[in-house]
Amino acid sequence: MSYSQKTLIDMNTEQFLSDILPREIQEFFISTSLNAYVVGGAVRNWLLKKKAVDFDIVIDGDISKIALDFSLIVRGRIVELGRDREIIRINYDLEKSSITIDLNTFSGDIKSNLLSRDLTINSLAVKIPSSSPDDYSRTEVIDVCGGVKDLQYSVVRM
Repeated sequence: MSYSQKTLIDMNTEQFLSDILPREIQEFFISTSLNAYVVGGAVRNWLLKKKAVDFDIVIDGDISKIALDFSLIVRGRIVELGRDREIIRINYDLEKSSITIDLNTFSGDIKSNLLSRDLTINSLAVKIPSSSPDDYSRTEVIDVCGGVKDLQYSVVRM
């Protein structure tokens, strides 16, 4: 079954991002003006009202440069998870938590990245807005596999 829907959350994006992402991640990715999305478990956990310390962010840009720039700001450690997968991990400490960010690229639109994920409940995304105020009006959870509905009914599907 294929879904192509956006679920509107009754909260503006600025508030949503404050709830889901540490401030330095928000500010950095907003300042890049890249197409960037929080995807997977962090969105799922937010919908379940759980805190995340592990964040998957996909961008349409050079992840090596972004990872280096961000790691310098937060004094993080970069780990390349494999050239084939084009994923770079950044680990850093924030207050009493250890934060992990996995950066991945996408080309075209976000849909193909979400369709490649393991479970429907991990195939959820929220766009990190550019600096444009228009991007802050409402939060859209991009759900191409029916993950929001599966969360509501406690269903795990591949």
